[in-house]
Amino acid sequence: MPENTRDITLEEAKKLYNSSEEAKTFLLSKFTKDELEGKNIPTQEEFNKFFEENIFTLIDHSKTKFLYYFGNVSKIPTSRIRVNNTSGDWLFDYDYDQKHKHFYYSEYRVYNILINTFSLKGVNIQLLMKSMVDKYFNLTGITPLICIKAYENKADDSACGGYYRKSLTLFMGQPNVGKSLIMYSKSQPHLA
Repeated sequence: MPENTRDITLEEAKKLYNSSEEAKTFLLSKFTKDELEGKNIPTQEEFNKFFEENIFTLIDHSKTKFLYYFGNVSKIPTSRIRVNNTSGDWLFDYDYDQKHKHFYYSEYRVYNILINTFSLKGVNIQLLMKSMVDKYFNLTGITPLICIKAYENKADDSACGGYYRKSLTLFMGQPNVGKSLIMYSKSQPHLA
């Protein structure tokens, strides 16, 4: 008989954490003790409020760009959108097209603000970001990914799609568990 399962949110896990030893053991396999005990971990509502007050205020709507699939700027509306700040630096790159559906956010201009504000690990931010993206961007079922520069100073991170993408998950110690990254590679088009 198939079992009905879904991801449990951090808020739900916090409520169930002290209900029984079995629940505690199971939840500790999904979340850290600090998360479940509420140590410096924001609720989804607190995270969303922070986003509204501190990240969304960085957006300059006049600098928003429509992009073709491979990152070139389009003069006509497309399903792919790059949201920039007042300096013209990108914050988000997302696409509603079912074939290319994604949500990328800047490591330098979004992720680092979140890490410096909250006591969170990459996997915590990813869970909070997933719910936030669902609510504000109506992109359900998307795992938001952090975009970084590779190729030292040669890479252009302005569109997050100007290079072929390869998604990696790093498991190099606690701080990086679950941190999803986009790595660029011009030499490996089969990874796109």
